Formats: sequence, structure tokens, C-alpha cells
Amino acid sequence: MKEVALPLLMITFLVSAYAEIQPKYYKQYQEQAPEYVTIKVISVSRDWKIFSSRRTVTVEARVITVQRTRSGLKENDTITIRYIHFTPSRGWVGPRPIPLLEEEKTYPAFLKKSGEKHYEPAARGYSFGPVLLDN
Repeated sequence: MKEVALPLLMITFLVSAYAEIQPKYYKQYQEQAPEYVTIKVISVSRDWKIFSSRRTVTVEARVITVQRTRSGLKENDTITIRYIHFTPSRGWVGPRPIPLLEEEKTYPAFLKKSGEKHYEPAARGYSFGPVLLDN
């Protein structure tokens, strides 16, 4: 019996570790984010690694509006946002990846300050919208 139970337990753990997060948790991440602002992207750069689905992304953005800020952001501030963008393979079942932002577009941004000079996403795959509402 133990020979069957351990592999089943391991499979259950692996499936749950990569399963999509329920929307209520993304909503909770948005609500708890220290920074909730609207940004307009000025520039986007990303590193290039051969045979890698993960890219480090650096975004320069201008703050358009401030809905909530713990770090003292103000309209027209220029900020740097850094994060890992993951391109899932076909058939991927897992958390929503943080999207790759596009230059000149405007996004709601749920962020947290990381160090002295930059911010990072605070609501995982929903860090740059849409704003989740109660159902």
C-alpha cells in the first residue's frame, strides 16, 4: 500500500503546486498591494537567454494616477518596475504569468517597492489589470 500511496501523494502535490490560483486570491493580492497606481509605459527592455522561457523585464513608466501609495508616489513620477516574465509552454496549467507590458500603453499597476530604486508586481498575473471585483 505504501508503494502506491507515496507516488499518488507526490503527484497530488505537484499538480496543486502548479494549479491556477483562484480569482479570489488574486483579488486579495490586489487589495493588499502597497501601491495601486495607473501607469503609462515609457520603455520595456528584457534580457535574452537562449532556450529559456523566463525573461527579466525592466519597465520605465510614468505614474498617471495614484489610487493608493505607501512609498509616496505622485502623479508624473517616473518609476522602474522589474519582474520575471514567463512564457508557458503549450498545455500549461498553472498560475497566470505576469504579462509583458507594451510601450505607450496604460495599465493599472498593483506594485510593491523592492529596494530603494524599483518596484515589482504585487498581485502576480493580475498586477497589471484587470481590477478584480466581487462577484
